[in-house]
Formats: sequence, structure tokens, C-alpha cells
Amino acid sequence: MQGIGLQNLSSYGTFVLSSYLDNQEYDDVLEFLGIGYANKEWYSKCIDGLNLVKEVYLQILYFVAGNWKVFFGTSMMLISLIKYVDTNGRLSYSSVRAAQRSLRICTASNLDDLSWLISWNKELSAAPSLFFLPLSTQRSLDAYSGGIQIMYWLRNIVNMEILTPHEYASTASKALNKSGLALIYCHFLYHSHTKKYITERIIVNLCQALPVVDNFGKVIKLRKSLLDTADGSKWVRVIGTNPCLLGDLKIMLSCQQIIAFQEDMPEIIRLKVSS
Repeated sequence: MQGIGLQNLSSYGTFVLSSYLDNQEYDDVLEFLGIGYANKEWYSKCIDGLNLVKEVYLQILYFVAGNWKVFFGTSMMLISLIKYVDTNGRLSYSSVRAAQRSLRICTASNLDDLSWLISWNKELSAAPSLFFLPLSTQRSLDAYSGGIQIMYWLRNIVNMEILTPHEYASTASKALNKSGLALIYCHFLYHSHTKKYITERIIVNLCQALPVVDNFGKVIKLRKSLLDTADGSKWVRVIGTNPCLLGDLKIMLSCQQIIAFQEDMPEIIRLKVSS
């Protein structure tokens, strides 16, 4: 520990007092020496310049969360403090304010679900506009003694959501505006079902809202159209040769049939819109 002389103490610049001396017993002496408390804005400047490695990251979050009444409204809300996985699968940082206003940062109730959602969110990155807490951060939080307090702060101040796979699927389904994303989403449902991340009952409900892609590659969600099979299509094995009338958001094909034939049928179903 490096010491400094008492003469012209203020000329040395700013130093952090040793924790050994920073207690009530020495308050009178510290006040006599002119050693005061750090300004609230000093903390954010200090943290913003740190390399937030795993060993200190949770300690910093715990400190910030425990003193949020002090830091609310200060520059602590603007520094890059919240880790998340971006759309390319890379580690990124968000400020508390950005997470509150624009970014939807999420996690899952267990590490297995979180790993699954992070991997698929990379494929569906343009769809749900959701970002997830890094797996390593969540694993550390689960083991950290102050993890519960940090999670409370993340949920109630940072607005972090805890999603199940079927809640993620429901959110993603509302943003499938491109044919490629619609196809990826079908694969996500299929594999989530086979690996039991989403129950069959929920899968059936999700399949009822699946969009359809027309001959021009346009994704159709709300429609009253004729569903027709292309000549020689394997879909004939499922629905036959006669077109079937679709009502708004009601798919006459059962989800079980789609799942059973998906691996064998790579093409996307086509529409002939009736005039």
C-alpha cells in the first residue's frame, strides 16, 4: 500500500482512502485533514474506465444495485455497464438507460434454456429484436452470493425479462416479415419440439399462427386465400391435390403433420391468392 505525506495533501491529486482507515472511528481525523466523500459522478467515471472482467464485474453490479438510490439520475445511467449478446453472437455492452428505453435484454429461468435461446436468437436476429444476457454472466450470477439482489435490480431497474422458449417463440412469430426468417422459424419450432423445449400443445398453438409465403416471396399473416400445392410437391402427401380454404390465422393443416413431414420437405408452401 502506497502512502503520501500529510503536508500539502491536496496537491497530490485524487486518491482512494484505504478501507482500513475508512470507518467511523477516524471520521474526526479525516475531516480535519480535509478528506471528504467522493462525488457521486466519480463512481461512474471510475467504473467506465475499468476492464469489466468476470472477477470484478459482479462485484461492481452488486455495488451499483445496492446504491441505486444514490446513482439514479447520475451519469451511472449512461455508462456501458450491462453485458449482452448481440445479433452476431458477440459480447456487447449497454447502458442502463438504453436498456430501459430501447434494448430488450432477456435471460431464461435456467442455463439450458438460455443457451438454446442464445443460439437461435443469432439465427432469428432480425425477427424478435431481443438480446440475451451472456451465458457465462448468468452462470456466475447463479453462483454469486449477491446474485439474487443483482437479478432483482436487473429485472426492476434495467427491465430485463425472463423468457421461456415458448414466450420467445410467440414474440418472434410477430416479427416474421421475410421469407427466410419464416423458414428459420419453422426449423426453430421443429427442433424446440423434438428436444422438448416447447410442449406439443404450445407448438400446435404456435403453428396456427405460422405465416405463409406467396409466389413473390411475400410473407402473408392475415389472409383469406387458397392454399394450393405445386405439381409434384411432397405436400400432396399431406393435404392432397385439392386446395383448402384458409380463414384468418387458421391453418387447416395440423401441426403434427407439418412436423412429421418437415425434414423430408425442404420447400416452402406456396399460395395462389384467389381473386
